[in-house]
Amino acid sequence: MGQVRRRSYTVAVALGGIAFSVALATRHQVWGQAASDTDQSTAAMRMSPAQLEKKYEQYTQLLVTPDYLPRKVSDSDAREAKQFLSSVPVVALSPYVEGHAHPNGPTMKTPTLFIENAFQLMERVNAVKVVMFPSPYAPEDKIPYSDEDLARAVKGHEDKFAFLGGGTSLNPMMLEAVRVNNTGPDTQRKVKELAEKLLSEGAVGFSELTPEHLAVASTQSYMHMPPDNPLMLVLADVAAQHGVPMLIHMEALMRSGPMPDDLNRPPNPSQITENITGLERLLSHNPRATIVWAHAGLDNTGDRTPDLMRRLLKAHPNLYMDVKIVPARLGKNSPFDADGKIKPDWLRLFQDFPDRFMLGSDQGYGGDPKEMGSAQGLRTSVLMVNQLPKNLALKIGNENAQHVYHFSSGSKQEP
Repeated sequence: MGQVRRRSYTVAVALGGIAFSVALATRHQVWGQAASDTDQSTAAMRMSPAQLEKKYEQYTQLLVTPDYLPRKVSDSDAREAKQFLSSVPVVALSPYVEGHAHPNGPTMKTPTLFIENAFQLMERVNAVKVVMFPSPYAPEDKIPYSDEDLARAVKGHEDKFAFLGGGTSLNPMMLEAVRVNNTGPDTQRKVKELAEKLLSEGAVGFSELTPEHLAVASTQSYMHMPPDNPLMLVLADVAAQHGVPMLIHMEALMRSGPMPDDLNRPPNPSQITENITGLERLLSHNPRATIVWAHAGLDNTGDRTPDLMRRLLKAHPNLYMDVKIVPARLGKNSPFDADGKIKPDWLRLFQDFPDRFMLGSDQGYGGDPKEMGSAQGLRTSVLMVNQLPKNLALKIGNENAQHVYHFSSGSKQEP
């Protein structure tokens, strides 16, 4: 990253008598793009983080449906929206840690390009470290790269990347075993051996594991296994033994019954099964196992409310969460109100549990860093932290992830 020359500047903006700084542009010689090359960039300099968030939501929703499909819009509207999304970067007011990111599949074939592009995107948005792991795959999915491929790509860059393993290996293995009711001692031993192997290859945790992955888009897979199935409990014991976290993707389901109407389509099943009880069993099974529940803020069922999260965080000190907000699909319990501001109940939740939340944009890294039009979650995550009080922004935007994911170190063996 030191070979890329850059020039950064911060624009101070006063709104309603409140001054705040927006680090709007990081300029790289390789980009050949000035910070104010459009009128929209100039206008954005005068916006607060909340105003920028609202504008991003408007333009993103103009182009993309809640199912992540392209909308049919006029050429002029599409051009205006794409110009804004590509020319107006969002930069964190202070260096932050991206707590939930995935590699861009095609660039994994050229690890040096993957790393170079990832570094450039990090500099552009003021991310100093990234928690990187494969997307979760189902047994029937075609897997474009392996956990080992990602481990090799980030090796030597442990000060910038924390690698979590299991999305291409543990997750499909466990899903298939649960599907065919083969979770006995032999499979448990295989899970433990694979987990130990991932740690030996540099993983500092296990992710992304999918107790409940609903297919929001038609291109996505449905994945399910009870969060307290025997294999998850074995993995929790391995995580506790080594002092590393495990991250789960689990839609909150407070009751069993019919699939919500807006999600009742293939490949999702027609019926859902309550899973909060199982989550609490997983958390209680080994209180020394750190469990990160991903995607707070992107609630597709309406059950992951601030009240539910508050109850679980209070009852289980080993529970952490990362926050994801996507403007094209704000979810049913979004942290933002209609004006792009953080809702009071979410702010109180963050303030009452300041050590338990991290950013988790779900951003893909390694692709062309200039293609910011697809960086939906990254933008909104940054804009959320830019609205937080300084001390809280430091914790949620930086310190908590560094604590949970042990940057610049391998697995933490017990003495």
